[in-house]
Amino acid sequence: MARDPEYNDPAPKKSNTLWYVLGGVGAVILLGCLGCVGCMGFGWYQTKNLDKLVENDPGTPVTAVALSTAFKDNPANANTQFQGKTVLLTGTVSKVTSPMEIELAGTPGGDPVRCQASISNTTLFQNVAPGQTVTVKGYCTGKLMGSLQVSTCLSVTKQ
Repeated sequence: MARDPEYNDPAPKKSNTLWYVLGGVGAVILLGCLGCVGCMGFGWYQTKNLDKLVENDPGTPVTAVALSTAFKDNPANANTQFQGKTVLLTGTVSKVTSPMEIELAGTPGGDPVRCQASISNTTLFQNVAPGQTVTVKGYCTGKLMGSLQVSTCLSVTKQ
């Protein structure tokens, strides 16, 4: 009589491949989340440092037209003179984009100056209207992505 191979053979050993794959995917997700949290923490830390820098620096007085002209005529010299420095920027509001961002009119044929409020003061520009003359204290980032920008603005004074 012939022996039935399926009846007397031991059960095949279970594979752990699925658990290895799931463990690897879980580890990748965990590391990705930790990386995101680390980046957000570093960004928050840098923002607070920039806020303190702008707050404690008296700033270089300049008009929006003069800043726009400087970057139009000689960008390398303007970067040396203004980029990475606190400025007291005076100009006429040409556009209010949001409570956190306004544009000041620049020189004809030059770029307007985009002023962005600090994350610590998200409603800085809510009472500003086009046509008003204002003085904004902020950090000049120079020409960034095709526009002239002053970020981390902490104060605005209407003239």
